[in-house]
Amino acid sequence: MTSTTRFALAVLMSVLLVPGAVRTNPATGVGSGVSLEPTITIVGGSPTTRSAVLETTDRFVSNDLGLPDLVIRLHDDPTGCEAHRGLFRVVDDIAFIDLCFECEFLALHELGHAWAHFNLDDTARQEFQQAVGASSWNSPDVPHNFRATEIAADAIAYGLLSTPATPGVVWERQCDRFEALTGRPPPRPTDPVETTR
Repeated sequence: MTSTTRFALAVLMSVLLVPGAVRTNPATGVGSGVSLEPTITIVGGSPTTRSAVLETTDRFVSNDLGLPDLVIRLHDDPTGCEAHRGLFRVVDDIAFIDLCFECEFLALHELGHAWAHFNLDDTARQEFQQAVGASSWNSPDVPHNFRATEIAADAIAYGLLSTPATPGVVWERQCDRFEALTGRPPPRPTDPVETTR
């Protein structure tokens, strides 16, 4: 992708996804139904795994990305995730995340679904979908990785990972997407770029 194309995509995304697209409460600066102090209930898992999952939720709130109250269930086998590695859903107004695989990216990805569900309104979802060229936000008729909801959750997860990112086209694309969704650059550190002399 050329610099001009990347710039054009960044401009398109910044025009389509203005900061007002995220539903925010003027008093708190976070979306309705979310908090910077959400109640997180973790069921199952080892103390180490539970601690790691709490660290991922802390990464959201420490970066002013409000989350809803959540029940996070850690499973020893894939049956709790309906053949997925992780799953986000809202049942009777309770937000659940099921994790059937231990990995920082997966926890951030599922939390990204929760963030998007509670912070983006229909207009913001549609604008992001158009900006990334997805044919659907979450249609089961569209392959999983081509749904805008999955692209959004990946962008949020990629921008919040604790490991340094390698500068390049992928990082720039994910930065643009993260910023388009949240209105701010991702806090993830980057590897220093070595220059040759």
